[in-house]
Amino acid sequence: MCSFSCCNLRVVLLASYNMTNDMTEMKRRTLEERMKLAREKFSGGYNCAQSVLTSFSDLLEQDEQDLKRIASGFGGGMGKLQMTCGAVTGSFMVFGQYASMHTSSDAEAKDLAERMIRGFEKEYVAANGSLTCRTILGVDLNTDAGLRVAREKDLFGTVCVDAVVSAVKLTDRIINKSEAQGHLL
Repeated sequence: MCSFSCCNLRVVLLASYNMTNDMTEMKRRTLEERMKLAREKFSGGYNCAQSVLTSFSDLLEQDEQDLKRIASGFGGGMGKLQMTCGAVTGSFMVFGQYASMHTSSDAEAKDLAERMIRGFEKEYVAANGSLTCRTILGVDLNTDAGLRVAREKDLFGTVCVDAVVSAVKLTDRIINKSEAQGHLL
């Protein structure tokens, strides 16, 4: 006869096994699904970094809420400092996690992530003019006047959404290229 703790352990192990299998069998999102999800998350209150990072939760095999928490301080150009655009830092986090999942050592993961980031930077700057939030928006959100202009021109609903979608597209393309080349960018 099984004791209570033994039965509980079996239930926990079975649940863990099922959860792991569910994660590995999860359908990979298409680019269109990622872009739509990122737009919805951003419009729903996620910051730019959260919107990008969580749109790759399936690929990273990570819980969306955990990713949301990890990226919580990176919106508005990292803590609203308007430095590196949050959509960019969200992509960089995707590359770091992705590289660590597809290489056999920390050194290889670091090398792959850095190559992905360098490729991303070139394409993102070509598409958006800069990696910097303040430059992309063209206003200083830390001043009353800048914030007023951003709201009047709906920069969050236009420029920021475009930056998020651009980051998702580039991240997806770079990951697909990495996979096609056996992670040897």
